[in-house]
Amino acid sequence: MRKLVWSALPLLLAGLVACSGDNNKAASENTDSQNAKKVVRIATLNGTSDVVLGRDRGTLEQYLASKNIEVKWEGPFNSAAPAYEAINAKAIDITVGSSSAFANVIANGVQIDIFAYQPMPAFGEGIVVAKDSNINSVHDLVGKKVAVNKGGTGEYLLSIALKNNNIPEDKVEKSYMLPSDTGTAFSGKHVDAWATWDPYLSVAQDLYNAKILVGGGDLKSSNAVGYFADSNYAKQNPEVIQAVFEGLKQENDWAKANQEEAGKVWANRLGYKDNANIASNLGKVNTVPLRSLSDADVEDIVKLAHWYHEKGIIKAVPDVKKHVIQLPASKA
Repeated sequence: MRKLVWSALPLLLAGLVACSGDNNKAASENTDSQNAKKVVRIATLNGTSDVVLGRDRGTLEQYLASKNIEVKWEGPFNSAAPAYEAINAKAIDITVGSSSAFANVIANGVQIDIFAYQPMPAFGEGIVVAKDSNINSVHDLVGKKVAVNKGGTGEYLLSIALKNNNIPEDKVEKSYMLPSDTGTAFSGKHVDAWATWDPYLSVAQDLYNAKILVGGGDLKSSNAVGYFADSNYAKQNPEVIQAVFEGLKQENDWAKANQEEAGKVWANRLGYKDNANIASNLGKVNTVPLRSLSDADVEDIVKLAHWYHEKGIIKAVPDVKKHVIQLPASKA
C-alpha cells in the first residue's frame, strides 16, 4: 500500500501543479479582463452642451483616459433625432439631447436611458419674432405662421404658449422645419415667428434681428437638456456611465466659472468664431448646473410624455421611470 501511495505521488504533485497553473492563468485572465480598456462612443451635437466643451477642449477624453476608458467621437449631429436613431442602430453609446425628444423616442420603443439632467435656462428657449414685427403677445400669433420642429422642442413650446393663453392650436399655422433651415425663412419673413432654443435663439437675436416674444421661463417649460445612453450599454458598463457623468460635471463646473471662454468654445464649434456677441450670449445663457436626476426631474419628463400623448404624437404614455438612471453624486 505504501509503495502504491509513493508511486502515485509524482502524478498527484503533477496534478496539483497543473491545477495551480490553471488557477493562476484564470486569475491572470480575470485581472486582464478587469484592466481591459473600456470603449465608449459619444456623439456630439452642434450646440451648447458640456460634451462639446469636453470634446473641443480635450478634457473629457483626458479624464476618461485616467479611468482606463477610451472615447470614440461620433458626429456632430445637427439635432437629437438622428443621434437617437444612431443609438437605436447601435452605432453610438451616449448622446446629448432634449428631454422632450427623449419622451417621444422611448414611447416609440427606442431602448435609451437618461443619466444626467440640465434644466433649460429661462431664456435658453422661447418664441422669437422680428424686432420690427407688430406681434407683441402670444395672442398676436393668431392667424400667423410659426416655424417649429415637428414633435420636438419647438412644437412643444408653441403648444404650451397657446395653451397658457387659451388659444386653440388650429388658430396658428405651424410651419415644420429643421432648426438649421429656419434662419433663412425667418430672416426672409417667410414665417412670422420661430419657436426654438439655444444656440439658434442667440443666433436669431444677433444675426436675424429677432427679439424674444416669450421665454421658456415664462412658459413654465418642462423641457431640459439630457445625457442619454443605450440601455444595454448602460447595464453592461455602469462604471463608464458614472465616469462620463463625472467628466461632464467637471466641464460644467469649468463653464460656470469661465462663461466667456465657454461661450467662445461653443461659438467656434457653431462657425461663429469671430462673433463676440454670440459667444458672450451663449456663455451667459447656457452655463446652468448639470446634475443626476431627482424625482422632480423625472416627473417633468413624465409631463412631457403626457403632452405628446395628448397631442396624438404617441399612442401611449411610456413608463419613463424604467428609462432613468439615478446616479449617486459626482465623485469628481
